[in-house]
Amino acid sequence: MGAQIPMEKQTSSPNPRDIREASGEDRALLSARGVEKVYKKGPAEVRSLRGVDLDVRKGELAFIVGPSGSGKSTLLGILGALDRPTSGKVWLEGRDLFDRSDRELAMLRRSKFGFVFQAFNLIPTLTALENVLCPLIPGGTAREAAQDAARLLSTLGLGERMKHKPFELSGGEQQRVALARALIGKPEIVFADEPTGELDSQKGGEIIGMIRAMNRDIGVTVLIVTHAVQHILPGDRVLKLKDGRFAEDAPTPGGAPAGGKDAATKGGA
Repeated sequence: MGAQIPMEKQTSSPNPRDIREASGEDRALLSARGVEKVYKKGPAEVRSLRGVDLDVRKGELAFIVGPSGSGKSTLLGILGALDRPTSGKVWLEGRDLFDRSDRELAMLRRSKFGFVFQAFNLIPTLTALENVLCPLIPGGTAREAAQDAARLLSTLGLGERMKHKPFELSGGEQQRVALARALIGKPEIVFADEPTGELDSQKGGEIIGMIRAMNRDIGVTVLIVTHAVQHILPGDRVLKLKDGRFAEDAPTPGGAPAGGKDAATKGGA
């Protein structure tokens, strides 16, 4: 058996009522209980998620790993309000995430969430700076926003590439633009779905390093779905999905086996 990713251990899962009533540091920023997702394929049903429980505390960085088809991206989409669960509950700051209209959810995604995708999803006709500003367009962009976007790009090493369009940028540079776009609205949570999937190992490591730096320096909460376990460090919080459920442990370079089936419901790194 190979090395193991350190997992967290919890003696019992908190009651959803405790989640809603708790306050301050005792309350998870984002919580899920019994989340299931079922897709219809003709007469057949495909169960992507099978009763997922999860707590994420403010300022935490966590990796969600598992084989293809295990439900990682499905879970991230539900937690980020891009999709709705078939059953189960998700709470953001103690309030039911989906007790909102579609318009309210759209505003929530723009104001509190940031997203980084494997395929970058940049608009090819816009410059790097304009792509970063895209999430702010519905509310109107101001000169201060453009200055913030320029500062973000400079921090990510793209100070000389702001006026370049995506086809003029390398894959790593495009993903840095996507990361800046995710951060421009000063989100509370960034959801990164395979952010290194289109990059080589070196460039992927650089992107994960930048995400770690943003988590450390500005305190943004981060959930990363990845197959690239080589970027996970001993001591990182790691949640392994298998067949739509959280498994007991997961392999990591340099780690050791620990934790149990309730590891996902312990907030804290």
